[in-house]
Amino acid sequence: MDYFENIRVMGKVVEEMMRPYEVLAKQMEDVEKSISDAFKLPEIDFSKFEIDRELIKKRIEKNTSLGWALNDYVNMDTYLEHSLEDKTNLEIDEYFYEYYTSDNEEVFKHVFEYILENANIIHQSLLYDAYHAYKDGHIKTIIPTMLLAIEGELIQLIDKPEKKGYWLAIEIERKYKSLKEGDLAKLVLFSICSYLQKTLYTRGDFSNSAKFTNNRHQILHGRSDSSLWTKVDLVKYTSFLCSIISVKEILKDE
Repeated sequence: MDYFENIRVMGKVVEEMMRPYEVLAKQMEDVEKSISDAFKLPEIDFSKFEIDRELIKKRIEKNTSLGWALNDYVNMDTYLEHSLEDKTNLEIDEYFYEYYTSDNEEVFKHVFEYILENANIIHQSLLYDAYHAYKDGHIKTIIPTMLLAIEGELIQLIDKPEKKGYWLAIEIERKYKSLKEGDLAKLVLFSICSYLQKTLYTRGDFSNSAKFTNNRHQILHGRSDSSLWTKVDLVKYTSFLCSIISVKEILKDE
């Protein structure tokens, strides 16, 4: 008897085993109906169990304003942790940094390896060098590399190589709005779009650039004080790059 014949036989056996339970279920249904005819059961309002989309968006906006976007390596329970609402920006940074770097940086290593496997081929050799620099502890040199790769992935995501700067953020917003509600890619794109427009790609006055602001333009145009760059910033940019590649892969498979 071949594998598929085994499956068919097992299906018939399970069907026969379930038959008494189906009869019992029908009897229970009849009992329930007779009870409901005698008693008026209270109605339960299930609306409070529905997903509060606005609350989710609010939490995503708060996290992404600091650089922490959704990706395949952070689950929704962790990302939408209720206690984060009352935490300071510094505490939120510490929360996500701890998530990515605990247990000997296990999650962060997986994120970096995912990037190496799935990033645009034109940046892969540069990202391999960045990975080795990270392993050697040379953190600051990797940050401009991540921003370069982020822009390359954004261009590939929207397939409009002529776009640059803030216009990339506008195109990402259009991409986000074109997707249907409830789509996982839409949620990830919302987090990406929020960070681009509110922090990473915001237009600003270069005359006030002494303080590090997580702004792509200030960093790549040499206005940012690199002595202020930290490993937290590296983890942010790396996880954000992972977010862009993640949604690119999701949309590719649809």
